[in-house]
Amino acid sequence: MSAATEQQVAEYGGDFVEMVVRELKAEPDPDYAHMDEIHNLAGDNTGFARVWQGPGIRKISYLSIDIMPGARYFNFMVSPDDAIDAPRFAHEGMLSVHGGQLSMDLYHDVDMQAHIAELVRKLEPVTEIYNEARASYIEFVPSRQVHMRAFCSPHFLNVFNPEGKALPQIQSYAERYFRAWQQLLADAATLDEAATADRTRRRVHMSDMVVALDPDREMVVQVYGEDTVQAIEQTVMY
Repeated sequence: MSAATEQQVAEYGGDFVEMVVRELKAEPDPDYAHMDEIHNLAGDNTGFARVWQGPGIRKISYLSIDIMPGARYFNFMVSPDDAIDAPRFAHEGMLSVHGGQLSMDLYHDVDMQAHIAELVRKLEPVTEIYNEARASYIEFVPSRQVHMRAFCSPHFLNVFNPEGKALPQIQSYAERYFRAWQQLLADAATLDEAATADRTRRRVHMSDMVVALDPDREMVVQVYGEDTVQAIEQTVMY
């Protein structure tokens, strides 16, 4: 197996993020300008977190952290306005010259999951992409992380130690997931005020749970400090 090169590690997903931001007509959110550099406790600038907003989009967040030479973590999330009855899109990964992990998913709110037949019908295009990916030579498998398995959807695509040659195909699946998500957004109904408030509360609660269950959080705090970790969490999780 031939793992990713240093250039692939550094560049993977960048053009995809630019495409999504452009297609959603999003603009940088100045409230997060202070996250353009993320320093560890040693004072090293190790990466950035960026946020955009656009029509119907509450937040697009992109976190990129250089863990060590040849290793990088990224988290990309697109969250529609809470009043729009559409899931959130996510593409995340830890990529290194020695292996890593890449995943993508559409996160559906609990109230959406209550209407199973309707949800299954809406997600038929995503199911088609998922089945195609699972049938490819790339070995997509469940996450090893308990909190990821708890909150992911049935369409969660996850691969460990992807080969460098597989990265363009993996990104193509992410692009197709995004296109399917765009259609879900275009077709989505608008929730009333009470349902929107309930969804907002649930999303905050779910973010709280993910933070609380993250098995790596304490290790990250030791490198970056509690204040910086909380700033990252507020940027990408809420």
